[in-house]
Amino acid sequence: MMVCAIKKSARKSLQACIGRALAGIDPHSIIDVRFDEDNHSLWLEFGDGKKAVLDWSRLGLSDIEPALIPSSAAIGEDLDAIQVLGEDGSLFDIDSTAIRSLVDKEVASRINRIAFESAEHVGLRIQNKRKSLGVTQKELARRSGLEQSLISKMERGRHQPRFTTLSRYAKGLKLSVPDLLA
Repeated sequence: MMVCAIKKSARKSLQACIGRALAGIDPHSIIDVRFDEDNHSLWLEFGDGKKAVLDWSRLGLSDIEPALIPSSAAIGEDLDAIQVLGEDGSLFDIDSTAIRSLVDKEVASRINRIAFESAEHVGLRIQNKRKSLGVTQKELARRSGLEQSLISKMERGRHQPRFTTLSRYAKGLKLSVPDLLA
C-alpha cells in the first residue's frame, strides 16, 4: 500500500507518488528526467533509486528527422520511456531499458546476453529450415546473393541479420520470412 501526500503542486506530487509506486513494480522505470543545457546531458533517476547523467550524444539520435529537441525530454505516461519532441511537434519515445543499459553495465550485459541467445535461436531455426529443404549453404549463397560466410555466421548465431538479409535468405529458399522463422 502506498500513501501519497499531495502538496501545492498537485500534479508534480501525484506524478512523483505514482513514480515511486510503479518503481516498486519496475525498477527500470524512469521517475525523473531533466536536460542540462550547459552539459548537453540528461539527468536521470530510475525506479530503484539509481541516478545517472547521460551525455545526449551517446543516444545516437543526431540523424533522426525531424531533429529532436533535447530540452523537451519528459517522462512518458507509463514511466517506461522518455518522450522528446521533434521540431515538427511529433513525439519520439526512448525506451527506459535502452537508456538504463547505457548507464548500467549489469543491464547492458543482460541485454547483450539476451540478444546473443536470440541470435543463436534464430540461427538454429533457419539452419534447420535450410537443411530440411536439402539446400547447402553454397547453393543458398548462389540463390540469395548472400555470402556463404555470412550465411554460416547467421546460422551459428554470430550475426544478427537485418530484415533485408533475412528476406534474401528466405527468398533463396523460396519462402517468406514468416515461413522461414516458423
